[in-house]
Amino acid sequence: MNVLTLEDNSFDCNLALNQDADEHIVKLRKELEKKEKRWYEMRDRLVYRKVKDRVQFYVPSAMEYYVFIKMITNINLLT
Repeated sequence: MNVLTLEDNSFDCNLALNQDADEHIVKLRKELEKKEKRWYEMRDRLVYRKVKDRVQFYVPSAMEYYVFIKMITNINLLT
């Protein structure tokens, strides 16, 4: 008997899939492959936004709602 187990994709996996589907990010990734940019960088094919002395995930528009809800949930859990 074969059993198939389905697991939720990790945030990084979902981010990568959604970045691949976002035309703006795909274009930006191609530019980053050729040269560095002041406000963006790429690590392991994920695009990040530089903010002061750190980098943050560059969230595709398709994931904005998901990330917003996740942030609110985490804040509510902390209070």
